[in-house]
Amino acid sequence: MSIGNQIKKYRYKLGLTQISLAERLHVTSQAVSRWENDEVEPSIDTIKDMARIFNCSIDELMDYKQDSEEEIKIENKIPDKVLAYCDECNRPIINQNDLFRVKKYKYFGRYNQTVQICLCGECNKLREKEEEKHKQMERARKLETMRKQRIHSFVWPSIVSLTLITIAIFQFVNESNTTGAILLSVGITAFPFISCWILFNNFVPEMWVAIALWSVRFPRIIFTLDLNGILALIFVKIIFGVLSFAISLLAVAIATAISLVVSVFVYPFALVKNIRGIE
Repeated sequence: MSIGNQIKKYRYKLGLTQISLAERLHVTSQAVSRWENDEVEPSIDTIKDMARIFNCSIDELMDYKQDSEEEIKIENKIPDKVLAYCDECNRPIINQNDLFRVKKYKYFGRYNQTVQICLCGECNKLREKEEEKHKQMERARKLETMRKQRIHSFVWPSIVSLTLITIAIFQFVNESNTTGAILLSVGITAFPFISCWILFNNFVPEMWVAIALWSVRFPRIIFTLDLNGILALIFVKIIFGVLSFAISLLAVAIATAISLVVSVFVYPFALVKNIRGIE
């Protein structure tokens, strides 16, 4: 029996994989595979280390005169046709139904890359359990985040609404009915409006931003390179700046007014989505 088969025999006796034996010898699993396939022979120092791990003498490890029946048993443990080796446990896979090819992220320095690895049935089951556990933890984390959003969507809008309604009541007392009515309307609609922003599972925030960022493109200015032309340019630029600022304020006011009304109808659906855990 060759030294490669001797290494296999003692490795099987201890129930070691090629990876675990390689780790103990501080070599790669490919080196162990090459030894067992008799492609190369290990050094004398490595043979001494293996003899210590296998709890046998060097003579026993290098004894090629073994019982032929024992050699047949060792050889029978090695399949004739190996489809692949499991990248986790290094077990040979001979059955197509036991072979699973999955994608995995591997990090190379500062970058990551998706590679395809081969797994046996047992390692694939462990992988699926880990993925399911990760999904459950991620789901629990999202539900906890949504629960906190729901609490904040009750607290902060209530503070703002009650403050505006209180001010509106004082305006009514001081007979400022118009101001009081405006503040009362804003106070009532502010609750669903702010809540929609905090829940952030609806279209109200996007609609507000789209309307508020609306702007007007002013024409280009042609001027002469003299004092009057430069002064005219500065004056026109100031006018355009004031107009742009006024239009922006008007767009924000329109966006807020529309969103205040729309959020009254959107908020109940956003709240139900949050309670059900729908993003």
